[in-house]
Amino acid sequence: MTVTIDHKNGKVRLIQQPDGAKTIEVYTSGASKPDKKWTTSYHPDLIRAVLDAKGPAFLCDEIRRDEDPRYTPGLLNKSILAYFNKQYLNGKRILDFGCGSGASAMVLKRMFPQAHIVGVERSAKLLKIAELRTKHYGFRNIEFLMSPNDDQLPPDLSEFHLVLLNAVYEHLLPRERRILTTKLWDAVKPGGCMLVTETPYRWFPIETHTTGLPLINYLPKAAAAPMARRFSSRVKNEEPWHALLRRGIRGATVKEVYKILKSHDPHAQIMQPRPWIKSPHQIWLEAASERNMKTPMKLAVKSCRFLTAKTGLGVSPYICFAVQKGNAASNA
Repeated sequence: MTVTIDHKNGKVRLIQQPDGAKTIEVYTSGASKPDKKWTTSYHPDLIRAVLDAKGPAFLCDEIRRDEDPRYTPGLLNKSILAYFNKQYLNGKRILDFGCGSGASAMVLKRMFPQAHIVGVERSAKLLKIAELRTKHYGFRNIEFLMSPNDDQLPPDLSEFHLVLLNAVYEHLLPRERRILTTKLWDAVKPGGCMLVTETPYRWFPIETHTTGLPLINYLPKAAAAPMARRFSSRVKNEEPWHALLRRGIRGATVKEVYKILKSHDPHAQIMQPRPWIKSPHQIWLEAASERNMKTPMKLAVKSCRFLTAKTGLGVSPYICFAVQKGNAASNA
């Protein structure tokens, strides 16, 4: 059976498979062949909710964040296990800040079935998808809370063994970064950890996240904003700088985040990865190497990965690092 869903930005076909799965075909360009395709276990109501929130162009991408082992599952698996083993975090409290539509929370729950997962997000539309995903899998001991505003956390969060910021820090505006980072740090238990992953490196030669342009990271706002509007196909001509910052154009550095934490808590310490990880850069590069990427990005990842594996030095387009609060027993 095939169901066609018309959308103002395209058309989506759901093709029922004999095993109960649904193959999604997305048509956004009017072509006879689908632009994107993915086979999912999702119920049609959940697919429609994702479509309503993300649109046809990002429908398959959002579902892959949950289901594709090469996407968010691969990244979080490598990022978290670079610092902790599963026994340490299973049964503990984990905060997924900026959880979006809940893909990362679903991954965390599969990794640590006994953990208590709390997702925090500021969009009601995205939280609806997160709740539907939880119902789809029948997960328990997982909850989602809405932030009261852009620079506040829900009240009475309590404390967590792990506070995760996955692909979220870059979307915080400069003022929000300091406010929220310190508030999140206060929610970390003594001996617990804050893990920042999938955040674009501020000084990487190519701004891969928002514009795809080279060297724009090094330009001041007065030059970066008009260049983004003029030369990036991802940016609208009238898009204001505030919107570009919210989309993540400026990325971050380990030094920036650590400086905020260190000024708030002198005992905050950057964690070293487990012994077989030569460099924190290696964590993201290993996960990214398994993804399907366009040729320029693939070459950049391969080059950075080779340099990092051989020397322990190098750099990656995205940062991944952990900061620990106070003294704690070994997590290895």
